[in-house]
Amino acid sequence: MRRGWLHAARQTLPWILILYAAATLLHFAHNAQYLAQYPNLPASWSRVDVYAAWCCLTALGVAGYVLYVRDHRGSGLTFLALYAGLGFGGLLHYTRASMAHHSAIMNVTIWAEATAAALLLVNVAALRPGRFRVALSEVPQGTPVNRMNVSPPVTLINVFTVDPTKQQELVALLARATEASVRRARGFISARLHRSLDGTKVTMYAQWESRDAYQAMREDPGPRPYLERALAIATFEPGMYEVVQTFLPEAPRAE
Repeated sequence: MRRGWLHAARQTLPWILILYAAATLLHFAHNAQYLAQYPNLPASWSRVDVYAAWCCLTALGVAGYVLYVRDHRGSGLTFLALYAGLGFGGLLHYTRASMAHHSAIMNVTIWAEATAAALLLVNVAALRPGRFRVALSEVPQGTPVNRMNVSPPVTLINVFTVDPTKQQELVALLARATEASVRRARGFISARLHRSLDGTKVTMYAQWESRDAYQAMREDPGPRPYLERALAIATFEPGMYEVVQTFLPEAPRAE
């Protein structure tokens, strides 16, 4: 169930961001156009000030989304949560005058922005790391996975053997395949690309929420051209694993 919610939140995030940006633009544009009619706003405010504030607000959201899609997910979600939280600022109009003193369209734009902000906050909350992605620092040393209250991810360790003169080309191909297609697939958790120091091996270590999620990605034609080009210059030894036990350094003893 949690995985389904997480996938839905990932899929809907860009659409909710567009909805929220549109709602904020509607409110800010109406505010700028009818600035003098909004009750008890500072006389020093101008239309340029209002639009500049919207641009700053939107830049925060864009920065958060860019960080999120580039795998800086903690920072990205923090920025997006702040972006959403600022959407409730429109409700401060009611600290200057009651709802009855605002026109119907004023109230609609204010509440549309606040509602879209709430939707974005719920979406961001759903994207927080799930229980099936337990951080290593939270797992006691030597804990078997089957004793944790999580569904262990499927681990893929794929080893490519390549001529040293082609190693960098292979790394570039696998990186492009992962960036352009694989990392966007449902059930993808993370991947790490390694190259051997002697130049003869390239290893991709990846984790997926389930075997079915990985198989669905394999049937996707998106990454296929990259894999075909990779297999033209290297041999491939795939392996599917599950984590049995996690070990961490022994904690320093208090003296």
